[in-house]
Parts: sequence; structure tokens; C-alpha cells
Amino acid sequence: MTRTCRILVALDGTAASEAVLSEVERIAAGGAGVHFLHVVPMLPSSVDATSAAVMAGHDRALTYLGELRGRLPEVRGLDIIRTGEPAEAILQVAQEFNIDLVAMGT
Repeated sequence: MTRTCRILVALDGTAASEAVLSEVERIAAGGAGVHFLHVVPMLPSSVDATSAAVMAGHDRALTYLGELRGRLPEVRGLDIIRTGEPAEAILQVAQEFNIDLVAMGT
């Protein structure tokens, strides 16, 4: 049985990070699963982690990833939002989802 390739696309909301999408779409045409990841930065420790600012960041990320997913309707996968340090979150998600390829434009 052939295993489907899993691609993680780390996106920070900039055009530079989105530049990789056309290449990812080309690779995914072979049947790869493509998971989008956006990491919401941690707030200073003086701010309550359940604050409206954190929730607003997650809401913006959800909208952003949904818009990107709409631009690539043939590409299947998950939209993942994490809070924290981007590099750590990318590594954690890559391990958690058994990712084969991490794609980043920045």
C-alpha cells in the first residue's frame, strides 16, 4: 500500500510566505495531503493567555487559512493554528502529523 505524501506549509500572513503555494499545489497534484499552519505569537506573560487578543489572533488565522484553502480547492488537508514560537510549532506539528515535507516561503 502506498502512503500519501504529507506536506506542511508554514504561513505567516505575508506575500513572501504565500509564494511557495504554487509549487506546493504542483506537488500536491500527485495526491499529496497539504496541511496549512499559522502560528499565533505568544503574548507577553503579563497578558492573560485566554484574553480577547489571543482569541482574535486565532480568529484572524482561521479566516486567513480558509481564504488560502479557497484559492487551492483541489488541495486537501487540514488548517492548523498554534500559539507559540513559530520554529517550535513547525517542528511539533511536523512530528505530530508525520510530515514528509515542510514548505516555507520565508
